[in-house]
Amino acid sequence: MTKATFSLGAVQVFLSLALSSAVGAADIPPDQSRPKSTPIVRLSADMMAGKGLERMGALPKDVRISGGEPAFLSTWFEGQISSQMFAVADGVIRLSKSPFDEVVVVLNGSITVTPDGAAPQLFKKGDVFVICQGFGGTLQYRDAYREITILETKAFHSVMKDWDVPTNKPTNK
Repeated sequence: MTKATFSLGAVQVFLSLALSSAVGAADIPPDQSRPKSTPIVRLSADMMAGKGLERMGALPKDVRISGGEPAFLSTWFEGQISSQMFAVADGVIRLSKSPFDEVVVVLNGSITVTPDGAAPQLFKKGDVFVICQGFGGTLQYRDAYREITILETKAFHSVMKDWDVPTNKPTNK
C-alpha cells in the first residue's frame, strides 16, 4: 500500500468533485431528505464531531483481534459512492482481501496500518490515505479514533451483509 497524504483543503476539493460537479451547497439536517435539486450535500458539524453516530453490532470474530468495541458507523451520504463516519475504541482488527478501494480521512486519534509482509504505517488526524482493493493486514486504532470513509456503495453493503452488521439509512435519503 502506498501512503498518500493530502491537506484538508485537498480533501474538500476531492469530496466536492466526488459528490457533484455542480456549484452550490446546502446543509441537510440528518432528519430531512435531500431534495433532488440539491447538487451538494454537506456533512453536518455535529456528525463531523462524532455526535449522533449509531452503534455498530459486534464485528465478526475473524475480523476483531482485540478491543475495537464499541464501534460506531453512520452513513451520511449514499449514491454511487457512500461515505460513512466511523469511530471505534482502541483495538486491532484484521482484514483479508479487502473487496474495495477505500478512501480514509483521519479526523481524530491515530491508526497504524500494517499490510501483510510490509512495514507498519502510522496515520494521524488530518492524514488521508487509500486502503486498496485486495489489502490484507491489520488496523490498530488508538486515542478515540474517528474517520470518514468513501467507497463504492454496492461493495460497502455487500461487506456489511457478510459481516451481519446492519447499516443506518443515509442522512441524504
